Amino acid sequence: MKKLPQLRVLVTTFCGRRCLYCRPTGEGGCSCSSSKFINLDDAVRICRLYREKEGTEVKITGGDPVFWPELTTFIRLLKQDVGITKVELITRSPKIVDIIDDLVAAGLDVLNFSIDAIDNEAYEKITGCDDYDELIEAIRECAALIPVKINSVVMKGINDCNVGNLIDFCESINATQLKLLDIIEDLQDTDAGNGYRLNAIGVEKLGDLYASLSPICESIKKRATEENTVYQGGLGHPMKEFLLPSGLIITAKDSRNGAWYGKVCENCPHYPCHDALMALRLTPDNRLQCCLLNDDASISLNGLATAEIEAEFVAALNVYKNARFAA
Repeated sequence: MKKLPQLRVLVTTFCGRRCLYCRPTGEGGCSCSSSKFINLDDAVRICRLYREKEGTEVKITGGDPVFWPELTTFIRLLKQDVGITKVELITRSPKIVDIIDDLVAAGLDVLNFSIDAIDNEAYEKITGCDDYDELIEAIRECAALIPVKINSVVMKGINDCNVGNLIDFCESINATQLKLLDIIEDLQDTDAGNGYRLNAIGVEKLGDLYASLSPICESIKKRATEENTVYQGGLGHPMKEFLLPSGLIITAKDSRNGAWYGKVCENCPHYPCHDALMALRLTPDNRLQCCLLNDDASISLNGLATAEIEAEFVAALNVYKNARFAA
């Protein structure tokens, strides 16, 4: 099995939300907190190297990419110049409707919305925002123009009893996939900065929101016409995948099923952790980040010559090539 990590390009640290399970910089480590936007040339360079190493898919994330002024240009370059065959954009902002026509014209293949509850009260509790109605309408409008996926983090006592409503919503907009994720408990051990949000809803620590996906999967299984176990790029957690009669694919990523680990993990205080070694991230401060939790496992590309950047990129890919699965 070929083990090539996802390439996730974090184009901004800004999101405008304070979700219970996330940190102010989003997927980027605390080192990139002062870097609002990625440099376009830096992002294109790394994507080109990824394509040369037979990578074909790029995910654009952040923060929220919708706020990056060069987003449309970046997507057009990836599709027409670099040769990336599939570009996926991850957002949770209603502002996506303002640029969706341009993104589709530029070649965007998939739009991935993060929404954790089809319920105004629960949504506001999770995100700290009151734009639920606007986001739902934006999702509906975009789903009429481009394939849409939905990501949802399942949390105990907040939305774990309402997954059925989420499935119904996904079917109503003809979403291609619903991905259910559990809490990455170790995020609170970093500079996540979400402690005050948890305390505001009467929760002491992030792990208190952990909800097992097993009973939810058992319920979904009764409705499914097909069940499989899948990986992403030959790496990541093994995920249950269910096909419903409507055509909706439901994927469940249970972090406690085991994950891929590499040499960079050996001396990490989080090992074994809930972050699978499955994605290589390019951060807004031009660093290659191997995991969500350990900033020491990242590589700065600033000030390096072209040959040095390529060497560091290949070395980062080798981290995943030599990774092993631990149940």
